[in-house]
Amino acid sequence: MLKNFKKYYLIGIGGVGMSSIAIYLLNKGFEVYGYDLQENDSINSLKLKGAKIFFSLKLKEIPNHIKNKNTVVVYSSAIKKEQKILSFFIKNEFVTFKRSKFLSKIVKNTYSIAIAGTHGKTTTTAILSHIFLKSKISFTSFIGGFLNQNDSNIIINGDKYSIVEADEYDKSFLDLKPNMACITSVDSDHFDTYKNFENIKKTFTKFSNSVSDCLVVERDSGLDGKKYSIHGDADYFLKNILQTKNGYEFDIYSENNIIKNVKFNCLGIHNLSNALGAFAIASEMGLDKINLAKNLSSFSGVKRRFEIVYESKNKILIDDYAHHPNEIKSFYYSLDKKFPDSKKCVFFQPHLFTRTRDFMKEFAEVLNYFDKVYLLNIFPAREYPIDGINSKKLASLINNSEVKLIQKSEILDLVLCSKEKVISFLGAGDIADQVKIVKKYYKNYESI
Repeated sequence: MLKNFKKYYLIGIGGVGMSSIAIYLLNKGFEVYGYDLQENDSINSLKLKGAKIFFSLKLKEIPNHIKNKNTVVVYSSAIKKEQKILSFFIKNEFVTFKRSKFLSKIVKNTYSIAIAGTHGKTTTTAILSHIFLKSKISFTSFIGGFLNQNDSNIIINGDKYSIVEADEYDKSFLDLKPNMACITSVDSDHFDTYKNFENIKKTFTKFSNSVSDCLVVERDSGLDGKKYSIHGDADYFLKNILQTKNGYEFDIYSENNIIKNVKFNCLGIHNLSNALGAFAIASEMGLDKINLAKNLSSFSGVKRRFEIVYESKNKILIDDYAHHPNEIKSFYYSLDKKFPDSKKCVFFQPHLFTRTRDFMKEFAEVLNYFDKVYLLNIFPAREYPIDGINSKKLASLINNSEVKLIQKSEILDLVLCSKEKVISFLGAGDIADQVKIVKKYYKNYESI
């Protein structure tokens, strides 16, 4: 860490990326302060661990002992430099870091492994972290989601290795310079940063060139490296894939090695690809393949990644982070394979005005796969509204008479009266808060 600094102020501390850094700093004995718009589960957990968190933009509410320049300021990519608190720290020449640059400092003196990709990086990071933990390796892992196993987005088990989720938004993953890396996919997204797919591909290539030791890539990413694919014709591939009640059973083929009857207890064929990616990079590190395959079977998943939050004879509720047309397509493919004879309803909250604008047609096409579609308003995140870009326009493009615009407050009642057996909640915004309400209702209902 930075010498001579004991205090850290994190702006956007409640976000999944920032909160893991806050936990890391608290674990190392530093004083942690922060700002965010409102409370959430991460913030409540951080407060219990000793962080002091504020929810006002009034500068007078920042304690004086933080304003004495002995504080390091870290801010998320979603925070603009014009934001009142960050602007104050910059103007007064505090030591400030964007999250990605600060993360690169944390992992600088470790052997770092980065997981990048337009889709699948969180689950791949989580699976690799689980494998490392089971293998009793000294490591710290920063994950862009919460593990079902311990409801945490960070694992601190030593300092020899670092596993980091490398985010392509704002090209922030270029700050990392990892020893090893896995790239799960390269797809069109974040056109507010990249403008076109060619720029995205060029930036991923630049990231891959920054890897010093070994690069593992999904075969269809178009990048060079050790390749993996669940469809064969790669350095690591699968055969004899069978769907089980809770996941898959399959054989792993790699460089003249065959491991038969491997079990992976998470649904979603895309998650199976993520598992193979984690297996491949751990294998390239020299870990025992038999033990790696065995450890895949005990991975219990990531919250909001094909997470079945309730299941009964008449109703199945599934929560997923999917917020890109190709992610929804992969989700639906796995959903239909698992429940081929059931009617399917989806609650979808579009994420970002720019993404909705750039993929309006693609969203409409993939949402049309469902029997009934409920659309929420666009979750803005870091953006301001764009004229003419809204959920009403998206609804008009969906060729399905069972499309309805709704408010978040209507979700529970609509779930309760739904005639469809399989109900999915998709999106990267605050739809997750409504899913918690639905989940709590059914949990209380079962206890009656």
